[in-house]
Formats: sequence, structure tokens, C-alpha cells
Amino acid sequence: KLVNNKVYDIINELTCDVFYILYEHPVHEFKDKLSKVNKNELLDFIDNNFFSAENDGTDVTIATENFSVIFVCNHDDEIYLAKT
Repeated sequence: KLVNNKVYDIINELTCDVFYILYEHPVHEFKDKLSKVNKNELLDFIDNNFFSAENDGTDVTIATENFSVIFVCNHDDEIYLAKT
């Protein structure tokens, strides 16, 4: 389910404060990166990596610490709610 317009509301309504951001490099596996962030850091990450004038997003997966909510994001600035 595409949630671009609702992603901030969904994240802000979550009671958890710990999230994982997984970046998988399209070519080089050694450049994959997993980050553990708090809610404010996650919102800053979304601000800095999505919804630009160039529609230049990032291929990442975002999950709550217990994996109860998972977002899948792509380089076309689309954010999907994959699991709730």
C-alpha cells in the first residue's frame, strides 16, 4: 500500500522509538548498511532522502525494532507499507 502522504502520520502514531533502516547496495554487497535509529532520526532520514523535486529516493527497508511495521522505499520516491 503506497503511503507517501501518510508516512509521517503513521510513524508518529507508533509507540516505539527504535527503528532499523536497511540499505542494500544494488551492486556491491559490502556497501550494504543497517542502521538503528530513533524516531526523530528516522523522520530526518525520510526528509533528506525522499520527496525531492528530482524524485530521487533511496532503495531502503525500514522496520520497527520488533518488525511489526515494515516500510519498503524505492528510488522513485515511493514508500509502501509492507506490513502492519
